[in-house]
Amino acid sequence: MLSQLLQPFFSKVLIGIDLDEEVCQINILRIKNNKIRQNIQTEFKIINNLFPLDALKLIGFYQKKYPFTYIGIFSKTPHQGVLPTILPEEYINFGVNVQGIRTLSFRHWSTYIKEHNLAQEIGQIKNLGKLDFIFSPFIPISFVAQKENQHTTLYILQFRQCIALCIAQKEKIVFGGVFEIQTNLEESIISEQRVSQGNDITAFEDILNSLSDDLEDLDEIDDLEEQEITDNSQEDSDKLNELKDFMRATAIANITEHAIQEYYNNQYYKGAFIDQVVILDTYGIAPNAINHLKDTLMIDISVKPFVAPQEITSLMLKEFTKGKS
Repeated sequence: MLSQLLQPFFSKVLIGIDLDEEVCQINILRIKNNKIRQNIQTEFKIINNLFPLDALKLIGFYQKKYPFTYIGIFSKTPHQGVLPTILPEEYINFGVNVQGIRTLSFRHWSTYIKEHNLAQEIGQIKNLGKLDFIFSPFIPISFVAQKENQHTTLYILQFRQCIALCIAQKEKIVFGGVFEIQTNLEESIISEQRVSQGNDITAFEDILNSLSDDLEDLDEIDDLEEQEITDNSQEDSDKLNELKDFMRATAIANITEHAIQEYYNNQYYKGAFIDQVVILDTYGIAPNAINHLKDTLMIDISVKPFVAPQEITSLMLKEFTKGKS
């Protein structure tokens, strides 16, 4: 009660954090008297899977200076999904046990996450201290779907390490899951060689051959990731990122094809025909990767930018606004 009385006299700081492979992105909003006083967007490199020390110092500065500081993230565990119902007794129709899960229901649909995996996810970034908000990645997708509710659309929220995939029938989310993406180049290339045919192999070889002569084998490609990038190697680095994007696109196409099959084959989804695919792009997907997805899925694909930490702080702000109403 006392803290609620004091809040109007202090700044409120909202910190949205997105950890995605080797990149930590942070958005900081400082709000006072219902006005945004600071809006900071920055990023740090993640080394050896450790939360960046400089990012910890920045967050610690705000936590120390502003007592009403709140931290939020997106959940990225694959042990979550979407159900086209708000009735727990119907969860079983979609292979979901009501025991050991947390759910959040909306008008026509629900999102769920397994409690055990949620606790594991929190533990992985325990050096941040208390997390105030952990958002389902399907919530911002639902906001996009509400604005574009004329078609049945498959949405892919694309991170480097995973995707959140869901299908919306107009504004209603009816199907969804989070899927990890294999980004190990050697294993991905082996997978690509097994599943690719014809033009797919040619496209892959074109990218690989465009690397410098020094990249003679995959071990050398992996070594390049660990080298300090100089002006002379920047072009090779760009090609390497393009190659990794192509590998992600192959994995995403495979995931998407299986998801579409499940959506059409399960009678409880009442699967309306999917008109289009919308990719919410968090980092800048290479054009060749987009073309590969279009060729594989044979469906219209559009790409929209999505700044994850800003979306997190926006959701946090909505939660505080909702609390006042």
